Amino acid sequence: MWLTVLNWNKSNTPPLSDKELRNTFNSITSSERRKHTEEEDAPVVKISDAVKKLAQDISVKMATGFDLLDSVTKGGFVDGDLILIVGQTGEGKTTFAQTLTYNLLKNQIHTAWFSFEVILTELWEKFKDMGLEDGVEIYTPERYVSRKLQWIKRKIIEARDVHKCKVVCIDHLGFLVSEYDGGAVHGMNANLATVYGM
Repeated sequence: MWLTVLNWNKSNTPPLSDKELRNTFNSITSSERRKHTEEEDAPVVKISDAVKKLAQDISVKMATGFDLLDSVTKGGFVDGDLILIVGQTGEGKTTFAQTLTYNLLKNQIHTAWFSFEVILTELWEKFKDMGLEDGVEIYTPERYVSRKLQWIKRKIIEARDVHKCKVVCIDHLGFLVSEYDGGAVHGMNANLATVYGM
């Protein structure tokens, strides 16, 4: 969150001083931490029992269908994972994501797609070439009315709640960087992975 706050502060006129920003940030986080501490409670138990309880709470693994990837990730992805597929233009990032989508479908895992680079017709033709037919559980907005992150967030929530999508593919995040809600990211002193993460 600190990187987000720093970026937000750059858009202020005038920006808060580093000291004032840090003090405000620390005050808010301390207050939130106290709130959550007061709201939530957990008994002190043996560590072996705590681990058993956590093991029950861990999300079910989503096998990717790629043996090596599943081996490295100890069974696949879990709910909440953020996966960035990175590579040069034409190296197969979209094809890899489509193959991943295809593999997840075998386990009835629905996917929502936001394709800002490849037009939907091309994307669907590629899926059909893989053997998929009309009615398959891959979703996308009927048309892209915005690249604003708030709109995309609403569509992701809709895909999750209405169509039970557990995976979202955004092709690609580079098209959304300028829409980052925390303010302009241009000239920001951070690498692209940090910007994409935000």
